[in-house]
Amino acid sequence: MNARHGLPRGPGPAWELFAGLLLGQIFTGPRIDDHVAPLASFVVLVWLFRTRRGFVLGIGVAVGLVGGLRSTHIVNQARNWTHGDTVANVQIERRVGPEVHEVWVGESGRAVRARVSGLADSLRHGARITADLRTWLPEYRRNFDDRDTWRASLGRGVVLRGRVRRWQVEAHGTSVWTTRVRQAMSAWLVETCGGTGSAGGFWAAILVGDREAIGDGAWRRFQRLGLAHLLALSGFHAGLLTALMGGLLRVRTHPERQWVLLAVLVLWMLVAGATPSLLRTVGMVAWAVTGRRVGRGASLIDGLALVGVLELTVWPWHVAALGWWLSYSATASILMIAPAVRSRRAWSQAMLVSGAAQSATLPWTLSAFGTLVWVSPVANLIVAPAFALLATAGTVALVLAALLPTFAPALGSLVSLATHALGALLVLCDKLAPAPWGHPGLHGFSWTMALGIVCLLCVPTRPVAWRWRLAGTAVLVALAHVPLLMEPSRVWFALDVGQGDATALRDHGHWLVVDTGGAWEGDDAGRRTVLPFLARRNASDVDLVLTHGHLDHIGGAASLLRSGRVGRLWMAASDSAESWAKRLAEFGAQVRWISRGDTVRVGRSALACLWPPLETGDLGANDRSVVLSLGTELLLTGDAEWEAEAHLEASAATVLKVAHHGGNTGTGVDFLAATRPRLAVVSCGRQNRYGHPKLQTLNRLSLWGTRVLRTDQCGAIRIEWRPEGVRVRTVRGVP
Repeated sequence: MNARHGLPRGPGPAWELFAGLLLGQIFTGPRIDDHVAPLASFVVLVWLFRTRRGFVLGIGVAVGLVGGLRSTHIVNQARNWTHGDTVANVQIERRVGPEVHEVWVGESGRAVRARVSGLADSLRHGARITADLRTWLPEYRRNFDDRDTWRASLGRGVVLRGRVRRWQVEAHGTSVWTTRVRQAMSAWLVETCGGTGSAGGFWAAILVGDREAIGDGAWRRFQRLGLAHLLALSGFHAGLLTALMGGLLRVRTHPERQWVLLAVLVLWMLVAGATPSLLRTVGMVAWAVTGRRVGRGASLIDGLALVGVLELTVWPWHVAALGWWLSYSATASILMIAPAVRSRRAWSQAMLVSGAAQSATLPWTLSAFGTLVWVSPVANLIVAPAFALLATAGTVALVLAALLPTFAPALGSLVSLATHALGALLVLCDKLAPAPWGHPGLHGFSWTMALGIVCLLCVPTRPVAWRWRLAGTAVLVALAHVPLLMEPSRVWFALDVGQGDATALRDHGHWLVVDTGGAWEGDDAGRRTVLPFLARRNASDVDLVLTHGHLDHIGGAASLLRSGRVGRLWMAASDSAESWAKRLAEFGAQVRWISRGDTVRVGRSALACLWPPLETGDLGANDRSVVLSLGTELLLTGDAEWEAEAHLEASAATVLKVAHHGGNTGTGVDFLAATRPRLAVVSCGRQNRYGHPKLQTLNRLSLWGTRVLRTDQCGAIRIEWRPEGVRVRTVRGVP
């Protein structure tokens, strides 16, 4: 250890083993990101040239290769069950939500873990049932900003998804003792401290890991302030418990009692659910205690690497989990910076540690959530000490309440009062905090650069290289955002909302959204897809055009209008008497009624309304669709059919949004002769029951040499108009 800087002199064998294991898994495991493998190859070469312990790195790579193959085997097993409806033997593993369970599907030896919905909450661990179920694999991202549900499922080791229709219980099971203890403690905490969604839910979350009892409002407030980690059991909570128990056991004067402390931590970890973050923390404490008891120093940062090796050897699929990367990046950065800031003031230490953790996790938070909470370091400085004080004092009070039932009501009331005071502090911080910075995410080259940043920040190195590492990090931060700075002034997006329509045009920072997708069976495309898309780009005062009143076009409109992001709502004047139009007009946005000849302006662009006229007679809803034209660049046709097309005065358009999801009710020969599109975009759902797009429509487009892109095949589609021509990018690649 360098005395001046307090930094490790270089990566030890534990880190070389850890790095090798990660790299091995990247090469043989399921595909996570297209740009990870090239970066991993580069890192392998760097480590080989730097290390004198190549055999240690080689062992790690070998173990990682085996782990990657195990993860791939899990995926292949799950694929064997993706053949539609089936009757199978199912054994309950655990309940993870309302009517949602993790189960084993199939016979012993060939069983695969799955997460299924539709089962009764009363089913216990070990219960065996015969079920009629449908199983599938989660999709890759459908939109540019979607969370990769396939990757998230792999990170849990439960790739297969399913829905149970009917089942019959063959044998009842019983909950494992840890689950029963956790449920009993959670119920007692909720009752003692004031009920579900209030103080009781808060204590159930931070003491036994039961976050279901927290109110949605409180959970969202923690997230908005960048404080969600305070409610996710981790090293912070284990550190508080260690400090409290260490003081009670007087481990400084009685070192042999460290084993009792470790046993308490292990018991608490089991009751709280043995999450990866708690396993990691307890493993590091065990490493430190064992090292001190045998008379040898034990570095916590080396312990982090060794625990990582053990975790990925046993559960190699954890490497696909976003939480795994967030936790390891944050922990490594804190351990790296902690020795160097010990001589500083307490507030300075807290700011530096919080800033280091946020910097190390920035690539993943930007890519997964698309927001940067600027106020997070300050909020941590204000709230975290109060949280730590409350957690420590409240835990003591609750233990006394359990030991002295007579005083339990009074102690519970005091704890509840203190918890509400913390809640008031959160409300105040939330009101004063500026809005998080929206970010469209990192992809491709930017994502590779971001991974490079993490490598520079988190891998132990010699103190002499510290300044170079900071300089390199600054350069990579700039490079990662170069593509965002080079964004064209005008971009059009066709969002993948399934069987429906939702598109967005950005022009010089202004946004126009045309249709919002559907909303049925609890799936609201506006809330699921369109709103997150706008939020990640800090889009406000948005213009919203609703082409006509069918649910697959306006289903998500209410969610957008409630969000306050819509400034003006444009609808056809011919629909002004329709009940759906009147209902949406009451949400508070400025309503503009348009008809043929009007103009919708967004940024520096002017979109001409080509249809419908003021009087539409007895035309159906589809033929009353609003049709917008952006010069010779873009033509948006809603669900317009033959009748509307016959009266359109359409001219040539480079890009055509095909009407009615490619149905054979429009896009006729005369219409194509007038528009001569080079690129046609079809918005439709995968394996939709309507058979969209129709073969006849595709054939007509093919005769005109038009290139067709479909959201069911490509996912979301992004189109840019550049001086050199039209540039296309899609989520799943361009066929």
